Amino acid sequence: MQLFVTFYSSFVNWCSDRLETDKIIMKILLAICLHISLSVMVLYSVVYKKPVWFWLALLWHAFVDAAAVYLLPIIGAVAVEGVVAVMAIVSLAILFGLRPRFRKQD
Repeated sequence: MQLFVTFYSSFVNWCSDRLETDKIIMKILLAICLHISLSVMVLYSVVYKKPVWFWLALLWHAFVDAAAVYLLPIIGAVAVEGVVAVMAIVSLAILFGLRPRFRKQD
C-alpha cells in the first residue's frame, strides 16, 4: 500500500503544474473502468469459450486508443478526455450487460 501511495503522490506532483488533482483522479477512475470492463470481456471469452468476446475487447481497446491519438491534435486534450469518458461509460454499460450472462451460464 505504501508503494502505491508513494507512486500516486509522485504522479500527482509531476502533473500538478498541468492538471488539478481532481482531474487526475477522474482520469485514473475512467481508465480503471475501461480496463476492468475489457478484462471482464476477456474473462468471459476464456471461461465460456466464446472467442468473439476476446476480439471485441481487443477491437474496443484499439478503437479507444486510436480515437484518443487521432483526436488529440484536432480537438485538444480536454475534449479527448471527454471522448474517453464517454467510451468508459459505454464500457461500463458493456460490463453490466455481461453480468446477466455470467449468471445464466452457471
